[in-house]
Order: sequence, then structure tokens, then C-alpha cells
Amino acid sequence: MSLGDDMDAERGSPNAIDSPPSICQPTGVGTSTATIGKKKGSLVSKKRKHNDTIIENLVTEMGKISSACEGSKEDFKKIANFFEKKGQSDERRVALFEEIMKIEDLSEDDMLIAGEVISKDKSKIDFFFTLPQQFKERYVLKQLEGGPYRPSFDFDPV
Repeated sequence: MSLGDDMDAERGSPNAIDSPPSICQPTGVGTSTATIGKKKGSLVSKKRKHNDTIIENLVTEMGKISSACEGSKEDFKKIANFFEKKGQSDERRVALFEEIMKIEDLSEDDMLIAGEVISKDKSKIDFFFTLPQQFKERYVLKQLEGGPYRPSFDFDPV
């Protein structure tokens, strides 16, 4: 083989001598490729181990969050019930005054006083709404008799 044949072999010219690929390739290239393949394989396996650890941690944390949510689920129900009852209570206070306004022969001042006296006590509101219509007027009048607190004695010792 001449010098020109070597140059043709390097350039891939048709004049180059055909030889099996294993003979033409330098030994270091094959080894290098194999080494790179091994490194990639080991990196992939390390990466999988790393991802498995992350996934395991994620699943563990999700389990903790799930159990915390389950524990607080009842608390959320209690809070929701509280606000629902509070809303109903506010609606009943509005309805209370509307019911008092239906009672004839009451002045506006008496309506205001009765509404204030009854609405201060939740049990009075509940009782008022359990009464039949014919007793509501009597109940309001009884609440007006009690009226606001006025001391019956004199504070000024003269």
C-alpha cells in the first residue's frame, strides 16, 4: 500500500482499500464508546434511584397531607355548620322584626324595644318562632312589660 492509498483511505475515496470495520477502527474508539455506554447506563440507573427516592418522599408527604386533611375534615364540617347556623340566626333576627311589625296596635318605639329585647337572647328568638301566631302578640307585649332595666330606687342620697 502506498502513501496515496493511505490518504485515499482516510478521505473515504473509492481508491481506498476495503477492510473489515473492526480492523479499520482504532482500538480506543470502540473502548471509548463502550465506556460512554456504561457511563450512560450507570447514570440512568443512578437517576432512576434518585427519582425513586424523590417519588417515595413525595408519596410519603402526600400520605401525611391526606391524613391531615382527613383529620381536619370533621373540623371543616363543624366550621361550615357554624356559619350556616349563624346565617340562619341572622335571617331569623330579620324575620323577627318583620313578625313584630305585623302586630297591630304597637307604636314604632314599642316595635323597636320589643325587637331589641327579644333579639338579645337567642332562646327568646327561638321561643318566639315556636309560638303559634295568636300567641306571638302576647309574648311581645309581655317582653315590653319587662322593658329595659330601670332602677326602682334612688341613687342620690339627699
